[in-house]
Amino acid sequence: EITERRNLFVHCDGVISSQYIKICKENKCLPKDVELNQRLQISLDYFKEAYECLYEVTTKLTHTLWRKLIKEDIKEADGKLNEICYELLSESQFKLADILLDFSCKQPKHFNDASKNLFIVNKSLSQYLQDNKENAVEIIESKDWSASSDDYKMAHLILTEKFDEVYTLMKKIGNDGDVHKESYKTWPLFYKLRDKEEFKTLYKEIFKEDYKVLEVPKKPIQELIDEFVDKNPSIKEEKLKNEEQKTKMTTNKNRIKIAAKKPVAKKKNNSKTKSEHKK
Repeated sequence: EITERRNLFVHCDGVISSQYIKICKENKCLPKDVELNQRLQISLDYFKEAYECLYEVTTKLTHTLWRKLIKEDIKEADGKLNEICYELLSESQFKLADILLDFSCKQPKHFNDASKNLFIVNKSLSQYLQDNKENAVEIIESKDWSASSDDYKMAHLILTEKFDEVYTLMKKIGNDGDVHKESYKTWPLFYKLRDKEEFKTLYKEIFKEDYKVLEVPKKPIQELIDEFVDKNPSIKEEKLKNEEQKTKMTTNKNRIKIAAKKPVAKKKNNSKTKSEHKK
């Protein structure tokens, strides 16, 4: 559909042709309420959906071919795939992050355990940052981390919210261990933890400086989207409403899960015999 819509804008000024309808019907991707000779528009939602679709397809296709045709390059392939997923997490593009991290974890072969572990950690982290904590715990607990290096142990403790143990491990790692100073500032794993005063105090104790966040630069495409949204008040308002609705939906889902887990209280039998009432 994206390809055919592109052709309409390039060759027909966006006006729907019979070819567009025919090809979209054949591929079961014809949008609802479209008619011949109608002029199509590109909404922000459509643009974002098309961008995500192309991003997913190109990334998956590239890495499938790369791993199949140049098998000895698996170390670099793992590294680049992790880089992509990391950037998506940093930019809070969780939909794409979830899709590509699932794809990463399901690869038949990784360069080593460290590469695979990183994908598992970030897959759990994506759920954690979306407040899907049960999913995050389920993913991170699918593996035993007791024999892993300190950075993976740290991730496990944060994602299971064992913060006292996190602070103990931070002291052990110190200023030259498996977790570097920059990682505390940029790794999305620390997004929620870095608001806690205990974390900031301990960071200062370890590195002898105040904790300051290093913002990761946005990609040009994300900057364009943000700029477009900021310049259009109606779109900005709609985006804020959508974010509020997503937050409410997540909160409601969590409440339902909590309610479902609560044991049903048994009713007390307050019935008394006549003789007991008299007493």
